[in-house]
Amino acid sequence: MINAFFEVVKDLWFFAFGVTLVEKPIPLTLKAGDVVNDAVTKTEVKSETKADSRIGTPKSNSPSYAPSVAAGRLAYVVKDSVACVQQPSHIFDTVVGFLSYGDEVMVGDMGERLVHVDTPKFSGWVETEALSDDRKKVFPNLVPGFSYNASSEEAFRLRRYIKDELLGHELRLPLQSIEFIIYTLKRSNVTIAWPNERPRTPGTWKTILRGVAGVSMSIEPHTGAVFEYAGNGTPGFLGYVLEVRPDKSIKMASVGRIKEGEYLVEEFTSDEWKEWRPVYISFA
Repeated sequence: MINAFFEVVKDLWFFAFGVTLVEKPIPLTLKAGDVVNDAVTKTEVKSETKADSRIGTPKSNSPSYAPSVAAGRLAYVVKDSVACVQQPSHIFDTVVGFLSYGDEVMVGDMGERLVHVDTPKFSGWVETEALSDDRKKVFPNLVPGFSYNASSEEAFRLRRYIKDELLGHELRLPLQSIEFIIYTLKRSNVTIAWPNERPRTPGTWKTILRGVAGVSMSIEPHTGAVFEYAGNGTPGFLGYVLEVRPDKSIKMASVGRIKEGEYLVEEFTSDEWKEWRPVYISFA
């Protein structure tokens, strides 16, 4: 009877004053595995890991990227101008040097966001996401018989490695002979003290590099030498000698010898290459 009387009074109060009373829910402490029953749903309480509705995967405190390097392995820089710092955090004035795209490093200790690396010039910590141990993602994979224009990924990687120093990417040119040679020499750790004379077109190298320290020239082939054909009324070209056999035949890689941007790996007998009267340029 008392409960009925109270409900009538409450209804009259709502009607007279237009007020809606909301009963405050009683807080519950639930643990994983508990089940909540109500008139609409039956829900099992899950663990505290929350799902990200944007991607449908659980959130966690782990890094949002998967490291692509491991301690004790070689890795390659995949960004331009990467700062190397003294400690595993970015603190003012602790940069010991900068790494360039394609630089090779030895991975040491792994931090949460940074990794310790050793280089020939210095050691320190760099961002993990600035490294990759997959050479195919860093350097071009040139296939004999294929041509590479300005839009090709392989030409882009090659030009990024040599910092587009000939402006081939900026000018949207097919891959050029000299770009391939400069790239190949740099990958072989050859440093050339170039004089300021430009352009360095095929046929001019023997003149520009004459007298430069560490440079020698010969009419006989050597593995690792640059093959230079001056042209003699036809377009000249540059090649890189991959192999010299006992019979003086050679295996040579080149770009643009026949078609613009075309990468070739060819073999020539001694009589065949002598018809070009090339100069072989070697570097100490």
